[in-house]
Amino acid sequence: MLSSWRTHRLTAHFSLAKTQAGNMSKRKTSAAQKPRKLAVGQSWASDSEMQKRKIDQHFSSMKHGAYKPPAGVVPDNVVVGDSVDYGMLNSVFVSSDSVFMGYPLLATLAQKSENRVACEQSVNEVFRKGFKVKSNDTENDRSKIIGQIEDAFEKYAVEKHLKLLGFNAEAFGNSFLFVKMKGDENERDKELLLDPTKIKKGDLEGFRVVEPMWTYPQAYNAIDPISPDFFVPQQWYVMGRIVSASRMKSLVLYSVPDMLKPSYNFGGLSLIQMMLPYVTNWESVRDDIPRIITSFRTYIWSTNMETYLQDRNEFDKRLDTLVYGKDNHGVLAIDKGQETLEQMNTSLTGLHELQAEMLRLICVPSRLSVTSLTGSQPSGMNASGEGERESQHENISNKQKNSYKPVLDWVLKILCLNEFGEFYEDLYIDFNPLDELSDLEIADINNKKADTYVKLIDAEVVTPEQVCNVIAADDDSEFNGIKYEVVSIYPEGDPDEDKDPSQGSLQRDDSKSIRDVA
Repeated sequence: MLSSWRTHRLTAHFSLAKTQAGNMSKRKTSAAQKPRKLAVGQSWASDSEMQKRKIDQHFSSMKHGAYKPPAGVVPDNVVVGDSVDYGMLNSVFVSSDSVFMGYPLLATLAQKSENRVACEQSVNEVFRKGFKVKSNDTENDRSKIIGQIEDAFEKYAVEKHLKLLGFNAEAFGNSFLFVKMKGDENERDKELLLDPTKIKKGDLEGFRVVEPMWTYPQAYNAIDPISPDFFVPQQWYVMGRIVSASRMKSLVLYSVPDMLKPSYNFGGLSLIQMMLPYVTNWESVRDDIPRIITSFRTYIWSTNMETYLQDRNEFDKRLDTLVYGKDNHGVLAIDKGQETLEQMNTSLTGLHELQAEMLRLICVPSRLSVTSLTGSQPSGMNASGEGERESQHENISNKQKNSYKPVLDWVLKILCLNEFGEFYEDLYIDFNPLDELSDLEIADINNKKADTYVKLIDAEVVTPEQVCNVIAADDDSEFNGIKYEVVSIYPEGDPDEDKDPSQGSLQRDDSKSIRDVA
């Protein structure tokens, strides 16, 4: 029985080993017969198209609609919405840059370097040369008053707040500058009158910048288009509390038609939204150029393909050998009679110009020059960038005059009331010129002005006092702010019978021109 048991166990052992060997043989045979798949990545065209399709799919579901504020901005018992016929708006063509994208998405896109630099640089250009407080009162000396107001601008960090206000307006389409008065916790829903009876000396606590995401209009006129407050909210919800619009100055740089204002939360277009198509195309080109450079060199192997197609394993081994030897330190052996190896290089001509052109197109929505936005100098024959700078300065000057100056005038009145308890109507804000002149150019201009003034005085068209007032108001005259005083041209104790005794009068002499000696 023992012998029989051992024989049975040995037979089972050999049977199992035979089965395992057969399975291994089958796996080897199937592996040999199964062709190896080559891993081929996406082509550049398909990758670019896939990126565009993702963007189109994201915005395809976006339509014009009533703006819905985040939770907590409006009290729970308040119904939000408007009466605009959005069905009519959505019946026309809608593209990704013609629908309000929403503050969360704009905040996310603001982290892209292209968008952030454009928004920041647009604001920096507005305040690059700064601004001054000036007076058009030629009778009273306002130098001390202006000096105190300028100190108040520094004390309350007005320029810092205005830069943040401008960045939010560029990135989100709207922003608010809130004035914080002492003890106004229970009066924020009431109108703030810029009057000495309402704002007294020392009442100002400071300024705050409020992002539009935390606001929602409480009431606005949508009935009378002739009224000045048509589609202009008079009160806002700010995280559940009603705040009068007179306490929050709104800054909108790129306004939209009245029909679209409710869907934009009564803001305007965002620079990020306007730049979206340009940035998308730029990113596609930016990502493709490194791939072209990486695949700059391609090898072409000519051989008898009929032989290798009969045995795919040999074909794969031969390819691996070629790839392994494709190195400066490797050795490549080929059949002299049946194989040839050629090298094909991709032309890189024009890649730099293409990249520079796509980068230049990003400047179109912001109207900034290439040098200002990217820090790189324009290239090409006779490329100086003068035309771009002039266009940029024109655009920035319009922003200063139409958008930022009303906010600064509002701040100036508040600071005057806070510092002096009254407002001087002759004071105003003036931005410094954006164009820079050298000292030699300024001296040449002043010399020509002086010749003109002398001729006008000699012709008795203007008086010396009038010329002095013009010179005193000129910042580049080196005599800014001086007072007009008449000094007699005759020495004391030497009377002249022809002299007019009245001070400040003019005397004509045959050997001299009529001019004021000061």
